[in-house]
Amino acid sequence: MCVVAQPNALVRLAASKVLANPDVQSKIQGTRAADEVQALGKFFQALNDDDGRACYSYAHVRAALDVAAVDVLLVCDDLLRTANFAQRKRFVALIEDAKAQGAAVYVLSRMHTSGEQLFQLSGVAAVLRYAINDFEEPDGQEEDEAALPPPVPSEDFDAVHWGEGWGGE
Repeated sequence: MCVVAQPNALVRLAASKVLANPDVQSKIQGTRAADEVQALGKFFQALNDDDGRACYSYAHVRAALDVAAVDVLLVCDDLLRTANFAQRKRFVALIEDAKAQGAAVYVLSRMHTSGEQLFQLSGVAAVLRYAINDFEEPDGQEEDEAALPPPVPSEDFDAVHWGEGWGGE
């Protein structure tokens, strides 16, 4: 399928503006890209509503999964492509646990604006079935996200897959 649309600005986020256009939405309805954009929109809406039905970061999403609260899980593909095996294993387990609990799981590409937005919020987020307003940090410590190194491309991915060579980044 080919959809032709004219963005009103030549900026990186123009793609998300095009995808938000109702005419484009009707044409791409039911595609993976539309489903991912809609799921991320649902997350941002829940986060904006501030009713405790959205969370992000590995520690908070893991805590929500531990009480079967996750309805929609969003994961940035960079977290699954990292050369750090322990980190990759944690996120694969997160996805498997979410699927086992009946949650919808979306792996968003960082090459798309929705994946980039998610990556800026730790790379993992969830829309919850019910509100959790008070996340406790394990052992009273800050989140362990800082202890993890940033995702590093594995040797089987070239630089283009990691945003290099596209100008501007």
